Amino acid sequence: MPVYCKNKEARREQSPVRKKRICEPQDPARPGAGRTGREAVDIRWEDGFEIFVKARESEAVIRANREGLLSLSEQLRALAEEPSGSHIHLDVHNSLEEGSCDLILEKR
Repeated sequence: MPVYCKNKEARREQSPVRKKRICEPQDPARPGAGRTGREAVDIRWEDGFEIFVKARESEAVIRANREGLLSLSEQLRALAEEPSGSHIHLDVHNSLEEGSCDLILEKR
């Protein structure tokens, strides 16, 4: 089960290795049969990470400190090992700073 934190302080108190759910694509032959409940994978989050995401007209801005950038790179590395269509949801409840818009990382 992934660990979701309600605020930045709680995230910082946790172990740097947390479980994060990577959602796999649904089987088009069996609508609703996607494996969104698959085993969570261990992904390293650097202590003190801060990630803020905002969307503007035709661009997205990801602002992060060093630890946040390293944590995002770990998310992308883990996603690269998954099948096409797999994705990771990041939001203010599990990893992003307050005021951020949701970010979905998806493997093509």
